[in-house]
Amino acid sequence: MKKHRWWLLLLPLFMWLFAAQPVHAATIPEKPAGVNYYDGLNLLDDQSKSLINSTNKTWSNTTQQPQIGVAVVKSSGGDIASYAADILHNWGVGNAKRNNGVVIVFAKNSGKNNMFISTGYGMEADLTDAQAEQILQAHLSDIKSKSDARVNTAIRGVFKDVAKVIDKKYKFKSSTTDADAETEQQSESRSNSLFSGIIKVAFGVVIAIIILLSIGGGNGGGGGRRRRGNNDWILWGILGSLLGSGRRGPRGPFDGGSGGGFGGGGGFGGGSGWGGGDGGGGGAGV
Repeated sequence: MKKHRWWLLLLPLFMWLFAAQPVHAATIPEKPAGVNYYDGLNLLDDQSKSLINSTNKTWSNTTQQPQIGVAVVKSSGGDIASYAADILHNWGVGNAKRNNGVVIVFAKNSGKNNMFISTGYGMEADLTDAQAEQILQAHLSDIKSKSDARVNTAIRGVFKDVAKVIDKKYKFKSSTTDADAETEQQSESRSNSLFSGIIKVAFGVVIAIIILLSIGGGNGGGGGRRRRGNNDWILWGILGSLLGSGRRGPRGPFDGGSGGGFGGGGGFGGGSGWGGGDGGGGGAGV
């Protein structure tokens, strides 16, 4: 019995060594260049991307320069709170002096659909853990949905609610309202252009029918053929002008062309888009 007693003495040491093994951490996404989001799941739609970038761009022109970063990942590798805090620090979200950055992280985590709001030190008094929890709970059904569209809606909603807290803190005009209005105006402009084109084409068809009826019947002989030939040229000239103008219209930010509205190099005047915030420790998750 005494021979095996030394195993009992070593047992606590083995237990401590195994317990001390670090959990494999998920890779932190590289700091996005020119945009304020990382979408590893292609989950965000154009409206959400535009809202995130436009809001941060508006804030970049202020003295306080707060920021909200958004990360959409497959896995947080375990503790999403630590993962979000690492992103907040590594990306340098927020003004370097004020540490007024916030990061919203959504992790699929094998269908668990976890989300965490991580706040910089300069935001903890205004966006408390309790407030962050309330924001997440208000969008919980969409966060936990199996529908990517609903999750996208949740991310956009959480972003707006956090932005409202920042706007209130610094007494800003509602930046998210301006961003939404800009997106809606661009969409309306494209719709109006399409409608105008359809009207012009329809009008051209009516004109063509009238001309064809006017030159039809009763025009015999060579003179009739000459008049018809002249009218044909007029007809095709009118149709060409109408159809050409119907196709033209204002180009929206998502129409054609090389380089999309959210491609590399973004709309921040050549900067990286990040202010160098040093991170924080507060926040809440679901």
